[in-house]
Amino acid sequence: MEGNLIDGLCAGCFAKTNTLAEFAGKLTQCPICKRWLSKGAWKTFEEAVQDGIKHKGLLIESDVKNLGNHFTIDYSIDYKKNILMGTIDVRASAKKIACKNCSRTRGGYYEAMVQLRGNWEKPYEYTQWVGTSKRDQKKEGVDLYVIKFSEANRIVGFLKKRFRPEVKESSSMAGMKEGKHISRKTIMLRFR
Repeated sequence: MEGNLIDGLCAGCFAKTNTLAEFAGKLTQCPICKRWLSKGAWKTFEEAVQDGIKHKGLLIESDVKNLGNHFTIDYSIDYKKNILMGTIDVRASAKKIACKNCSRTRGGYYEAMVQLRGNWEKPYEYTQWVGTSKRDQKKEGVDLYVIKFSEANRIVGFLKKRFRPEVKESSSMAGMKEGKHISRKTIMLRFR
């Protein structure tokens, strides 16, 4: 008995005459953090490549291998209840653009300053994952220039729960953008 026919062709002939998957994405990389832009977000190389795969049927699996000056994508697709596999070999150069966070970091941009005072050494260990444009150690403690206000709130909330410091907040005007006032927040945490 013959195998299943796909659109009137055997699986081998169908695979030779039909393109089931191709890479249709554009590659843009941040030269500083090495992340890749895809669908408006900065992602890993594998995620960006998988976002750029154009395919027929249901993409079951894809495996990306970065080979330096090119990459391959091994895939399996369910096309009309037939599992078909293939490989895409892609030679494409990436456009280099600094992502917003890296741009801001290099430019010294920050939306909030978190000041750690008193017995600050142990809480400081928990701030290593916070996105900062600068960390300034002074004799009275450490100032963290946090790029995003939401991230400053997250670390302050965590430190408040864990260490119960005294907290003082203030705001200052940082300029104007598109006719709106831009303010920066300073949050001082004093640890016992």
